Amino acid sequence: MTKTTSILGIITLISAIVLAGVYWYKTTDNVPKDDPKQQEKWDDWELDEKIVPPKEPEEVAPEVPETYEQALEIAKKTEKPIFLIFEADWCHWCQAMKKTLADPEVKKALEGHVIYHANSDRETDLAKQYGVGGIPSYFVIDSSEKVHKNGKGYKGTKTFLVWLK
Repeated sequence: MTKTTSILGIITLISAIVLAGVYWYKTTDNVPKDDPKQQEKWDDWELDEKIVPPKEPEEVAPEVPETYEQALEIAKKTEKPIFLIFEADWCHWCQAMKKTLADPEVKKALEGHVIYHANSDRETDLAKQYGVGGIPSYFVIDSSEKVHKNGKGYKGTKTFLVWLK
């Protein structure tokens, strides 16, 4: 290799490094803050080049009532019916019914309802108000506490969806 060839190689390498530095400078936030004209040009270029993805709508989690009174308030405010279910921790069929209510199809069908789980052992006055004799017992009521539908006992997903319609 001759001396001229190696000098040309070095010049080419230096040119590539300089060009890479210029490219890096143009594509990063290394704009001099003391020169307003350069900052304006940079801001304009930045706005033209940026692609901002559209914002996805935020999902609002439904309010979960902790008491029967809260369920009534939410139902009045949202104008939704209440799905009221009486259950107990010790009840095998109540636990099985919870699995039915956790099914995606059932969840979707109950989206238009305020859901309140009443513990029949603790909320005995409420259970008496609705004439609950066995559990699980469930009702679709409105915010004025009028019963539109009632059922009792375990129901699988398909049977429950038929009952709900």
